[in-house]
Amino acid sequence: MTYTTRTTVKASDSELVVITKARDICSYVLTITAKSPKRFRFTLATKLQNYALEAAEQMYLANEIYPSGEHKKEMAEQRHGHQDKAMAALKMLGWLTHLAAEQGCILQKQYETLAGMLYGCMKLLTAWKKL
Repeated sequence: MTYTTRTTVKASDSELVVITKARDICSYVLTITAKSPKRFRFTLATKLQNYALEAAEQMYLANEIYPSGEHKKEMAEQRHGHQDKAMAALKMLGWLTHLAAEQGCILQKQYETLAGMLYGCMKLLTAWKKL
């Protein structure tokens, strides 16, 4: 599977779907905020970008923890902590996306697209947390 923004990046075959979705969200947020009105570029646009990147980062960190052995419980708690932070970042991104649409930072259609992407990603993240 390939993703196109400015360059083509091939996702790993072993990459979790939720992480792939988070990468898609990052790419989309970076694309739509690049076209935001100048007055929003260092406020809302930057926050949108930061929360999208934070969510993806926390998912990658969670995926690097494999609970096993004598420290299984502690490792599982660490993984869940990263997953919780990713979920919080996605929720904040959703709230800021709504605010950005209300203020004219992004278009209504962009808001709807991003809201759908966020919903799907949060659903997958919730399922991953239950494993």
